[in-house]
Amino acid sequence: MKAVILAAGIGKRLWAVTEQRPKCLLELGGEALLVRHLDALASVGIKQAVIVVGYKAEMIRAAIGSDCCGVEVRYLTNPQYQRGNIMS
Repeated sequence: MKAVILAAGIGKRLWAVTEQRPKCLLELGGEALLVRHLDALASVGIKQAVIVVGYKAEMIRAAIGSDCCGVEVRYLTNPQYQRGNIMS
């Protein structure tokens, strides 16, 4: 089974903290939110995930790489991420 994670948005409501890093890389309990999601997916047997990126995409790719928590990760770029809501 595969998973899709939407992580392209700017995070306007959290702009004070997302101006420098995307919302999915904010830390909670010393771990990035995206890593926590991937770990949760791995715990239920998900082996592959596609992360839809846009805002600060290279920062996300650098932080997560091609394998995280035992989940093979691929990326898909959303060029319209600035439109927000359902588009990101």
